[in-house]
Amino acid sequence: MKRNIDELNDSELRRLKQRLKRSRNIVTINDNKTITSEEKIEVEEEKTKENPLDSFYEAKKEIETIIEKNHQEISLKPAKENTIEETATEDNKTVLLNNTKENILLVETKLHDSFDKTKDKLKNSLKTIKVPDIHLPETNFDVKDFFNKIKNSFISLIQKLKNHKFSLPKLKKDPIDEKAADEPRPKASKKIFVFAIITSVVVFIGLCVLIGCLVFAGKLLEGKPEFHAEDLESPNSTIIIDAEGNEIVELGLYLRQNISYDEMPSCLIDAFLAVEDSRYFSHIGFDLPRFLKAALVNLSSGDFSQGGSTMTMQLVKNSYFQIDAGTDSTIADREGMSGVKRKMQEIVLAIEANYNLDKEQVIALFLNKINFGNNIRGIEKAAQYYFNKSATDLNLAESAFLAGIINAPNNYNPYNELYKNDGNNIYLNPDTEYLENAVKRRNEVLDLMLYHGYITEEEAELTKCIKMEDLLSGIPDKFNTYSEYYQSYIDAVIDEVIEETGKDPYTVPMKIYTNMDPYMQELVYNLQNQNTDLKYTRKKEQSAIVVMNNQTGALIALGGGTDQSEARQFNRATSANIQPGSAIKPILEYVLAFDRLGWATSHTVTDKPIYLYGSEVLIVNAGNQGYTGDMTVMEAIARSLNTPAILTLEELCEKFGEEEIIKYLNSIGIKATKDSFDLQWAIGGAQCMVTPVQLASAHAMLINDGMYVKGHTIDHIDYDDGTTYVADTVGTRVVSSAAAYLTAYCEAYNVSGPYFNYMQILKHDYPVYAKTGTTDWGSSGRSYKIPTGSPKDSWLVCQTNNYTITVWLGFDKLEEGAYFRYSDINYNLKGKWAKLLLNELEEHFDYNPQEIERPEEVVEIKHIKGAYPYCKPGGGYATITGLIDEKNANLISVNEIEKETIYGTLTGMSGVISEEDGSLTIYWHGFGSYADGMQDISASSITGKSTHAVGRCYFQRYVYINPDEYYGYIIHSDGYKEDFSSSEPSYTTYGSSGDTICGWTSASGDVVCGKVD
Repeated sequence: MKRNIDELNDSELRRLKQRLKRSRNIVTINDNKTITSEEKIEVEEEKTKENPLDSFYEAKKEIETIIEKNHQEISLKPAKENTIEETATEDNKTVLLNNTKENILLVETKLHDSFDKTKDKLKNSLKTIKVPDIHLPETNFDVKDFFNKIKNSFISLIQKLKNHKFSLPKLKKDPIDEKAADEPRPKASKKIFVFAIITSVVVFIGLCVLIGCLVFAGKLLEGKPEFHAEDLESPNSTIIIDAEGNEIVELGLYLRQNISYDEMPSCLIDAFLAVEDSRYFSHIGFDLPRFLKAALVNLSSGDFSQGGSTMTMQLVKNSYFQIDAGTDSTIADREGMSGVKRKMQEIVLAIEANYNLDKEQVIALFLNKINFGNNIRGIEKAAQYYFNKSATDLNLAESAFLAGIINAPNNYNPYNELYKNDGNNIYLNPDTEYLENAVKRRNEVLDLMLYHGYITEEEAELTKCIKMEDLLSGIPDKFNTYSEYYQSYIDAVIDEVIEETGKDPYTVPMKIYTNMDPYMQELVYNLQNQNTDLKYTRKKEQSAIVVMNNQTGALIALGGGTDQSEARQFNRATSANIQPGSAIKPILEYVLAFDRLGWATSHTVTDKPIYLYGSEVLIVNAGNQGYTGDMTVMEAIARSLNTPAILTLEELCEKFGEEEIIKYLNSIGIKATKDSFDLQWAIGGAQCMVTPVQLASAHAMLINDGMYVKGHTIDHIDYDDGTTYVADTVGTRVVSSAAAYLTAYCEAYNVSGPYFNYMQILKHDYPVYAKTGTTDWGSSGRSYKIPTGSPKDSWLVCQTNNYTITVWLGFDKLEEGAYFRYSDINYNLKGKWAKLLLNELEEHFDYNPQEIERPEEVVEIKHIKGAYPYCKPGGGYATITGLIDEKNANLISVNEIEKETIYGTLTGMSGVISEEDGSLTIYWHGFGSYADGMQDISASSITGKSTHAVGRCYFQRYVYINPDEYYGYIIHSDGYKEDFSSSEPSYTTYGSSGDTICGWTSASGDVVCGKVD
């Protein structure tokens, strides 16, 4: 294609000049050898490739030429029968024929003997000779066939000598000496024949030497790596990118960003050609003169420091024989035969690389691979590291330095000791040995560029005047640094990549596009590291914070704890398994009750004493709340009562089985097994453990229409091989839309309701959905001076229709001082942090939070309070209104409820001494309801331990038949036993504190005892 020079842009003109300078067969110009604006140029894109096997064919051709030459010199011609040229006498003829036959037999014998002796060796050698595995299109070269042809040529020569007679060439007459012309010439033909024989023998010896060399070469090539162009490529570093498209950090054992040849400036290419491989564009990947020169220098010096390697050979060595892999790095063999073998294979692979790739591709691969010091690999990252610019923008001085440093990166690294710290200031130290080495090496490269004609003497001298320290970008520790605010998030990204893809971002190059919002991430960091007025109340207190998008599962900010500026520290947001306490109640038993049991938000549950599994383990409510009796499920959730939660989970397990509950827990990302699960999971105790991210993800399901999406830092990943990983943002349905909404509706009541539960701080002019949770040390902290029951974990999950925020405050381990005082809990740091985050989310993302949309299937019902199944209003009973999934909204008549008949059961005995007259009143407990909407909710363990309680009763669900007579006795402090009876469940007598009282009834003879208070 012809184009006028004026049509070329700056980049194309630069490339043209560059090619004219380097190329041998690529660019041609018109006859006047100049380029002007009026002339045309023609660029021939044909690339000439030198066939690495041409030397074999040339050898064959030379042998055939010698054979032909011998034919001509001996002048083989079919002789006439019984005649000979008149210039020879009969005697001469006889002697010549005899000598010829004798020599023919001799040569034939020797040749055949030699071939017979070497037959097996030749045969075996042909098996071991490995022709370089070069991809030659339409080329079928057979080594064995090649040598057979040579052998056949010799045999043919012998056969012709045997079967032909000779006619000697006529001798020219000397015009001066006529007499001499009449005499026959001396036996010149014999000399010619002897020459032919000697030549043949020399050729044969050469052939044997060639065979031997090839056999030796074959041995050297044994185990040669198979060439693949992709083996020469170097992996990029992994880059992590935030939600705004900005690079956060670059990961990898080595830092590298590959660029193309066209992105490299001419001065950079010229510098590397001058110092590394001046004949790069003319050789075949192996520069024989350079190699021989290096060999001679090594022999003369004895230190073998000169390698004679081309850039192509260096690329091959660093790809196959010397692997750069940190502590697992390998060094290419250099000593003895192993070194010779490696070098031979290196040469062959370099020739293959030269044949299979363009010159431009090879030099780009070379410059993208090499070591520039520290953990910097490749020219692009080197330009950024030393000069804070792209390789495309490098100038002559910078290019010369980079071309020189690869010879000894550590010795020429000017950053070594360049900056000094006197305790107050960091200052420049321009007198370091490393800086001097760098300048000296740069100048050597400039001299080589001048020598090879790439620059002028003036350019070289001017460039040498530039101070190296003026070019450097700054303290290397600042290279590729990132804000410490992001470390927790970066650690989470790395862990997630490995978990989800099985690929390590430190070893597999990729671009990771994350969901991190830098503003919110910095805010989370500041909260955890006491950079605001909202500070910890305890010295050993730690924290975790999660900010998550409800609909997509995108984690926009993560806080792994205080002092998380170092890489790969313990990340509490993603890795700390902590008891969730009451924060699990909405996402475990209550959402399943709405989904599986068909409850309404107005459903009645009962808060009463429970002995877990009938044992002596009594379940109590936090905050010394006692036991209330009947209440709505919304009140139970808002007051975070424990016994209704356990009774609800117990009902679910009885109806659906524990296996079904465990399956559900696993579906929302909470790990549960048959061995670890029990009823205490209802209150976030026992072996129930979650991470803050898991808890946030499970709660987000309530706002996301019952769809569970696992919280994730990654949006998508682009791999260098063109494949892509995309995170799941749709999720899986785990409960119905109605159940999710009804549970969230209850959580909104947690914030807006009349109860003091530390969530009222979150009230806004839009709905906020929230749940707290607390766990304690029990009695395990006594040896560390921690009071029994002191809190150790404090949780808060709060949500808008868009975002979920999870805050955990607590302690990493049981040690002295690792507990919250109740004043710390009342300070409500978690609530204050959450409120701040809610406000910042609203302002930063400029959105207006709304109430979550109510599903069509959620309807309102009005029913008799406390009755279940739900009953139509009537009969004088109190009513209540609630929300329910319409499929469960069928109401029945209250008359259809069958009340259970229960014979009054004695559940306990108690005695109270009157302060007025000192009388003792003894009570029998149990037997059924009390007046004014109250009921007996006492409980007993299987061992006889009992807890007496009276609570509210919304609807009388039982018909009690009480005993006719009550019996008992009292054992006074002096040992006297007093018997008594009564027709009522009470009896008055006299006694003192500490007396033992026991009783039974006419309905049951079981004796129950107690103490007088």
